[in-house]
Amino acid sequence: MLNSDIGFMMPILENNNFCNYICHTVKEFINHNKKFNCCIFNQYCELVDTKNVPLLPMSHARYFDGNLLVLDMASLLLSINFPKTKNIYFYTNITPWTSSYNNYNEWQKIFGKKNLKIISNSNHIHDIYNIVWNNSVGVVENMTYETLSKYIY
Repeated sequence: MLNSDIGFMMPILENNNFCNYICHTVKEFINHNKKFNCCIFNQYCELVDTKNVPLLPMSHARYFDGNLLVLDMASLLLSINFPKTKNIYFYTNITPWTSSYNNYNEWQKIFGKKNLKIISNSNHIHDIYNIVWNNSVGVVENMTYETLSKYIY
């Protein structure tokens, strides 16, 4: 069970299997947590069936009082300084600093936040985040309600 509202940040919902799967997962969060609000913050949606999941504009995420699950680096950069966000969960399969030439201080400003928690899809990425930033909370290979709810609180 959640102890706070949860928002999923997906700037673009395309008509593909991954976005369909995300909407299904959010619907499961809604079904299992009737006391809390669950929604997707989105800027552009071409998905036909959103499973009746509430879609809110990305601009509303700034004032969302709850936890955010972000699914890409752009959403993480947007949400890292939101004033009311309790925890930010970054679901990732990459280490963005390996393909960028930013110095350590720039990455420290992003990944050094106390309310940022990393959920990776492999043990290898989980270990890297724990060694470098010590903020990886777990490994979720298949993003389902059962696997995510263990780490999002």
